[in-house]
Amino acid sequence: MTESRRLWFRWILPSVAIAAFLFILNHTAVISGALAPPPGYVSQYVLRNTDMTVYLNSMQAGKHVWFPPNFSAPWLTPDELFTPILTLIGRLSNFMPWSVLIDYYVLHFLATVGATLLLIAALRYFVPAGRQRIAVIAVIFCSVPFLSIWYTIAKAIGASPGLSSLGLIEYTYTTADGLVRGGSSNSITLTFGTAVVLGAVLLLAKRIETGGTGWLWAVAALNFVSAFFHPFEFAVITGTGCLLFGLEGLRTRNWSRAIHHSLLLIAAGTLGLSPYLIQLARVGWLRDMSAADPGMVMNVASVLRMWGMPAFLTIYALLMRFRPRTPRDEVLAAWCLVAVLLLFAHPPSPFHLLDGFTYINAMLLVRIGASDPKARTLLERNRRPLLACCYVWILLCTGVQATTLIQLARDGRSADPDVLISSVAPESEQALRQWLQLHANSDDVVLAPGLMSAWLTTIPMHGFAAQDNFSISYGQQFKQSTSFYAGEWSPEHAKEFLHRYGIRWVVIPAKSGAKRYLEERAPAALFGDLALYRLPENHTLQYPGRAEVQVVALFPK
Repeated sequence: MTESRRLWFRWILPSVAIAAFLFILNHTAVISGALAPPPGYVSQYVLRNTDMTVYLNSMQAGKHVWFPPNFSAPWLTPDELFTPILTLIGRLSNFMPWSVLIDYYVLHFLATVGATLLLIAALRYFVPAGRQRIAVIAVIFCSVPFLSIWYTIAKAIGASPGLSSLGLIEYTYTTADGLVRGGSSNSITLTFGTAVVLGAVLLLAKRIETGGTGWLWAVAALNFVSAFFHPFEFAVITGTGCLLFGLEGLRTRNWSRAIHHSLLLIAAGTLGLSPYLIQLARVGWLRDMSAADPGMVMNVASVLRMWGMPAFLTIYALLMRFRPRTPRDEVLAAWCLVAVLLLFAHPPSPFHLLDGFTYINAMLLVRIGASDPKARTLLERNRRPLLACCYVWILLCTGVQATTLIQLARDGRSADPDVLISSVAPESEQALRQWLQLHANSDDVVLAPGLMSAWLTTIPMHGFAAQDNFSISYGQQFKQSTSFYAGEWSPEHAKEFLHRYGIRWVVIPAKSGAKRYLEERAPAALFGDLALYRLPENHTLQYPGRAEVQVVALFPK
């Protein structure tokens, strides 16, 4: 067999086939909504999470500008968003004959192929034995949250799932990595991050095993790319590299080499991160947005809960003083250790530090069982009971996987999803968006209930309480919006609120208590149970700064 044929049959074709399968699974909810939307609803062809609205806005704006505007904030802000992946997709769409959403899916699929190719390469490099690779795949399959197992059991016996439904959210959204884990957060940035992680761990292992400086420069280049396009995973790449170089220096007493190599990795990551740092230094609203974002707090307990039994077994083995016996095992152990330790620094979006953690942890756990004498002795002495436990656990995890896919399909086409995210929208909202595209200005601010506010920003126009990160003061905006639509205010307070935020368009459902605020006005248009009001006296304001935003939050009470 020629080299080119071997490349195709051993690498390319298997990667494309596996990627296509995973891509379909990760878009179960979207496919379900596209095939069978309920009466009165239409498919959005994407999940209705607020991240997707930012993606769509950045890609559409990226057709014409390099720095997209922030439509998720109810103020006019300088157009200074730096979203290179999304902006490049927008630029590329100028040369394509179809919509930007199709470009997004095509590039997302190619990213999935790349991540799959790197996963296959990692398996072949770190786990040379065929039976061990099967064990790694089984561990990946079983890396499900503990809560999702209880959810599956509760659904099977007809009991109330209660808080165990969080397990499905953790599996499909919180810990989604755009490859095997996902379904409610099938983001191209996650797939990119996972591919970068798999590539980095391979290159670091090559550098530690061979000592070649070529591999070092390759890791540094990848660290730059990671920081520039998705500034999260580079922290783990840098930390792991510095730890490995430090251990190498300890063994060889060549501290100068270890320091120089560590500094190169740090410099590459810093250079890639520099555009974001420059933007934060220049742009006040970006600093305020970063300061206002409380983020998600994760720790070791979160890792154990969300990655389930495999994470528990790995941490147990490390506490039992498992020592890596090869450079490859050392790289895997160092990566898992650094990723978990970085969580104690409470970084923004900590779940991104764990992109690819599922696969690295699975390979490490199998390597522990295969190479550690204590683990091997334990497995040999208790082979039958341990195998029985493994089969039971695989059976439970099979139930979790099936339950998750069923729930994704149900919620994807549901008007009122139970646990996960829908991919359909009311026909009335669709008509409303089409009307506003013709009559509203992109600088106008719209107030709408719930997720509708986020999706109206894709017209494009500015939304109130539209996105939990990019709205700058989302927490207070969400509380105000909820109180407004509950009809808890006096008409005077409501008028003051709308004026202070410069809200020109207000969407009010027929059953909302907010109808009485605008009963003296005639709707600008009606769309089913939605009434759209225009307030021409209100004008969109420039972003006033964080201090002034906090004052606005006091009105109305």
